[in-house]
Amino acid sequence: CNDWLKFGRLFDHADALGADVVASGHHARVEQGPDGPRLLRGVDARKDQSYVLFGLPKRVLARLALPIGELSKARVRDIARQRGLPVHDKPDSQEICFVPDGDHVRFVESRMPELRVRGAIVDPQGRVVGEHQGHHRFTLGQRRGLGVALGRPVYVVDKDARTNTVVVGQEAEARVEALEAHEVNWLAQPPAGPFRALAQLRAHSAAAPALVELDLQADSLRVRFETPQRATAPGQAVVCYDANDPARVLGGGWIHTVHPLRRRCASVQAAFDDSACASR
Repeated sequence: CNDWLKFGRLFDHADALGADVVASGHHARVEQGPDGPRLLRGVDARKDQSYVLFGLPKRVLARLALPIGELSKARVRDIARQRGLPVHDKPDSQEICFVPDGDHVRFVESRMPELRVRGAIVDPQGRVVGEHQGHHRFTLGQRRGLGVALGRPVYVVDKDARTNTVVVGQEAEARVEALEAHEVNWLAQPPAGPFRALAQLRAHSAAAPALVELDLQADSLRVRFETPQRATAPGQAVVCYDANDPARVLGGGWIHTVHPLRRRCASVQAAFDDSACASR
């Protein structure tokens, strides 16, 4: 929505109108730097939305106004109240605009009822430990609502849409230590080689220290975390922030492949040519 509609078609419309600037209410900032405009986190860390803006074309940053990025959400509400705006106390929205009730399963099944098919829940060794009503009802890293009782906490560690199978295991098995992303959008000067960055995997999660390799010609972004991360799945965005300036968005991409901790040597050596892995 942000990449293609708000800052795609909307900028086209602004051009047709002859407008110089497009303003948005996102909690983020744009500042001029020595290498051009930079996308930064909003000052209100709890409401920061820079993660969802990583896909903006670099060319639009110079024409983008983010007037509330310098304000806290409380201050924005105060200003709205002082000016008599009826939305000053409107509850915050945390859900997708077209799924306002937050029932993503209902939304998906209303459009693809064929997905509601029984399948097996298995452990990492392939033993059946339960049954489910469709793999789309589960997210990697999920702990609650699994419908299995094994006498210990278990998490979704893998899914196979082809066989409609959900794999559950221990918390460590749900962690990912490396990933590869495609559809890369980079807003900073591309580095010449691997570099340290802070990689964020969800809109409101903490960014984690990582080693990053960027190859724009191959449309590839490889991220290896210093500490394995949980609940990471293909289809999510990974956004890189400057390790020396943690507020600055460098760029990001859409996760294509993840390398779980439980398959460390085979996967990470293939992805990063870590020769030391063979000796562990």
